[in-house]
Amino acid sequence: MMPALIEKTCFQNSFVRGSQVLRKGRKSLENQVYFITFKTKDRQPIFNNFENAKACCRHISDSKAWPSASLLCWVLMPDHFHGLVQLNSQEPLEMAIQRFKAHLTRSFNLHFQTSQTLWQPGFHDYALRKESDLLGVARYIVMNPVRAKLCGRLGDYPFWNAVCF
Repeated sequence: MMPALIEKTCFQNSFVRGSQVLRKGRKSLENQVYFITFKTKDRQPIFNNFENAKACCRHISDSKAWPSASLLCWVLMPDHFHGLVQLNSQEPLEMAIQRFKAHLTRSFNLHFQTSQTLWQPGFHDYALRKESDLLGVARYIVMNPVRAKLCGRLGDYPFWNAVCF
């Protein structure tokens, strides 16, 4: 269960469809920390394959992927990605995420000599209300593989990382 300490910045509107729903109400604030989630194309479990996940993970923390933000923690699941991101500039969150997803896709396709689409358009985001929420949300993110029964304990799952809090 997700900690109740985060504020959802996107919400449902019965008249707005698809990724427009995700953008509704989104605000990008410098130094704000966001919990982000995005899915693989058609929720395909691309990263169930160890080599696929390993190739993608090599580039997740790359500074080229995050020139205007800091990735505080992340986990790559078989069919989605969770991360905790802090914006370091006034660049919109959606631009930072778009750059990140494009960087991962280019790196993956170059490694495997393919032209695969990895990610669905759009993403979900939650703005943390206060700094004290950081640790609880980070724990929620990195424990995702245990809750999904992909491993018995976090140390057994290789596709995550976090900065020291």
